[in-house]
Amino acid sequence: MSNNTNQNSNFLVVGLNPAFQKRLLLSKNASNQHSNNLIPGNVHRIDQVLEGIGGKGQDVAVSLSILGICPDLLQFVGAGDGNGDHLMQLLREKLTIDDGKEKNHHHETTKSNYDPGRLTIRTKSKLRTCTTIVGSDNATELVEPSGLVEPNELQELTQLIDSVQNINALCIMGSMPPGCPEDTYAQIIASVMRDNSNALCVIDSVVGLKFMLNQLAALEGARDRAVLKINVSELCKLASLKSEDSKGDTPTSDNKRDMISAAVDGFVKAFGGMEHVARAIQCILLTDGKDPGYVVQLKLVEDDVDGTLRPYQIYQMDAIDLSNHADILFPIGAGDAVAAGTLAAWDYIRRVEQGPLHDKESSHEVAASDVMLHKDVQQCLSLRRRDFGMKTTDDRISDIVRAFAFGIACGSASCLVEENSEFRLADVLRLFREMMR
Repeated sequence: MSNNTNQNSNFLVVGLNPAFQKRLLLSKNASNQHSNNLIPGNVHRIDQVLEGIGGKGQDVAVSLSILGICPDLLQFVGAGDGNGDHLMQLLREKLTIDDGKEKNHHHETTKSNYDPGRLTIRTKSKLRTCTTIVGSDNATELVEPSGLVEPNELQELTQLIDSVQNINALCIMGSMPPGCPEDTYAQIIASVMRDNSNALCVIDSVVGLKFMLNQLAALEGARDRAVLKINVSELCKLASLKSEDSKGDTPTSDNKRDMISAAVDGFVKAFGGMEHVARAIQCILLTDGKDPGYVVQLKLVEDDVDGTLRPYQIYQMDAIDLSNHADILFPIGAGDAVAAGTLAAWDYIRRVEQGPLHDKESSHEVAASDVMLHKDVQQCLSLRRRDFGMKTTDDRISDIVRAFAFGIACGSASCLVEENSEFRLADVLRLFREMMR
């Protein structure tokens, strides 16, 4: 059962498939003290076992809390064993403290009515465990299957969605457990985006993507408020295109751009054509591990102001080199931190720098005073813009690019901290300032 009250958060994170996370840190190899990577078939000793929060939506909630935002987290959490209770306790420890103040490791803001578990549905199934084996320069993740969601639990999900109001930002994260219809995420998007006419949406999931794009395309004005954030390998898979990474080569920047162009062409063709996809989402935000990220701006016919008739434009972001920052990096959850940082920055830029927005559907006035974002982050986001090679005066795109740059800084900073998607705010601000020079 859920713990539902009449509380509201401006951010809704949908993470229907959480996990209990275990991290196993490998001991150094006796014959090579500088390497401790996993070798299949060998016996390995573990130096340290760490337990924590897993699941993409849960990672985003943790990242947002560090940035100063108290999100609502819509999730199924198994009650069939003790792992579900342990996860809920960890979430409350990360996001709140007993006296009702937000805890984000950097500052505290009174949130007397904030309960991170209020949109949680406890299911009869057990909670899955994800195990990460961490070596000196790579990590291997073992993901258990999720338990089945039953029809009455799905019905409770629908009731919880209907209870959420005044949403400024929506984040769709990761996979769905068995028992969820393929259009579950699409139905959530339809409800939130229709009832909150200024809500921004970041999609970081390929599950039910066709239904999500169809739903967004059918909502007037939604494409200016929605982006798809995935990695290059996922885009290539969706386009039925083999990623260059699988060949073991190191492609040049031009070759990588050509590969992304081919993947975008294949993706658009697979999902209904450019006009349909561009009416659903404004951009595709691509991460690529330690390599540069990309922003793919999708264009409608009426957007062709320069007469080039190019259906999309690709902008390359900066890569952040972390090789001199730590001996061991922790990349699990970095992509989730990117999603959180991007959405938080995009929301701030749109609502504060462009002035208050008015949601006619809910009669909810959104102003700078509503922003929960950490003040140091607000100041950093106000830095003079860098165009990353853009040749456009469209503020909508430059805002997204700047927000994505901040997201990349969050994701990179999270690689320096053992726990999934956590980071030190000082690292984020330093890396972002370096990118914006």
